[in-house]
Amino acid sequence: MTIDRTNAKLIISEVISALKDIENKYNVKITQKGGATYTPDMLNLKLEINTIKSDGTVYNNEAEVYKARAEWYGLENIPVGSIFDYNGNKYKVMGLKPRCKKQPVICQQLNDNTRKYKFSVNTVKRLVI
Repeated sequence: MTIDRTNAKLIISEVISALKDIENKYNVKITQKGGATYTPDMLNLKLEINTIKSDGTVYNNEAEVYKARAEWYGLENIPVGSIFDYNGNKYKVMGLKPRCKKQPVICQQLNDNTRKYKFSVNTVKRLVI
């Protein structure tokens, strides 16, 4: 067997499905982190494993960093979870990546729960509802 795009997608979906038992057993959330790479002989898949807090929320390092450093960026009045409109789509503030100098605010489009988008601090300040 060789790994092509179709096989890679099938394998990834089966791996994610198989990990559901582990999620339930250890009370964690396992998600694919970024895209996968493949050659005809190899598939490289990155996973992220986060704990689930007692209130049912999934630990998110980017959100924790946002809470700790929001004041540095002048975002103390904009909490994680704030919603704003951008180009006709609604986005929710998810966290902060300080190493991304131009666009450190991480957001998620509300109708797409899989992809994250980066925004500048000024854009978020201007657009938050």
